[in-house]
This record gives sequence, C-alpha cells and structure tokens, in this order.
Amino acid sequence: MAYQIKLKNTEDKIATLDEKGFKAVTGDKYLNSLKFTENLRAHASGYPIYQRCITTKTGPVYETIYLHRWLADKFMKKPQSDRKLFLRFKNGNVQDCRIENFEYVTMTDLRKDSIKKRRLEGQINGTKKVTTNTREVPTLTRKREAVSAY
Repeated sequence: MAYQIKLKNTEDKIATLDEKGFKAVTGDKYLNSLKFTENLRAHASGYPIYQRCITTKTGPVYETIYLHRWLADKFMKKPQSDRKLFLRFKNGNVQDCRIENFEYVTMTDLRKDSIKKRRLEGQINGTKKVTTNTREVPTLTRKREAVSAY
C-alpha cells in the first residue's frame, strides 16, 4: 500500500512512501518531535526535505533531512565500493520515496542513464565549431545537421 504526504510549499506535489517507510517515519520519536510529516516541503530540485534553522550564540545552524536519504540509511545496506556511491531513483521520480525505488550507483552509471534518457527524448547533445558558426548535432542520427547556427 502506498502512502502520500502533501508537500508544504507546493499545491500539486506529494511524496509517496511504501508502508514500511511510512511506519518508520511516523514511528520515529525524533521525527515526530519535529512534526516531520507536517513540515515536509519540496526542495528546488523536487526532493522532499525537512529543513529548519536553529539560532545559537555563534550564529544560525541549519538542519536538513532529505526523506529519501533518511529512508535509505534506515533500510538499505550500502554496497562496498572503492568509488563514491549515489542514491538513484529507479523510475526517475524524486518524489517517489518507496524503498524499492532506490538503488546505489556510481557517477558513471548516473551519466550513462542521463545520456540514454536524452537520446530517447531526442534532445540535442553537443555542438561542433565550424568556421565562425557552431552547428548542433542531434544525438539520434549522429549526423551533423544545421539545426541552428549562432
């Protein structure tokens, strides 16, 4: 069963959690003391986050909790790797915080997926300098075409 939490700063965005994740979030004493589910908001990049500022004598201290990272730390074992690992959403929807939607990948894997996605969407990938004009190269055909010159 999927649970949905409305994000505070948007009209239409919601965070989706599975039953296991929802019970962990609502059952955590510290998160309950922060009223975590009531104060989740969408980050500029779309991730559901909780953020607050604590004023101290030495200046402000910010506390930020990313929902997907908190769930991954709680339920997933990070694989051993000699390279830095990143948490990726399998379906690409950053508000879908179901645990089965997460996986750890390297930057190489992230880049490969980004290139595949751009090719599927038919986006332009790359330019080539030709005398004084620059010509764009569509990734689908891989032939230089004067799509636009500037």
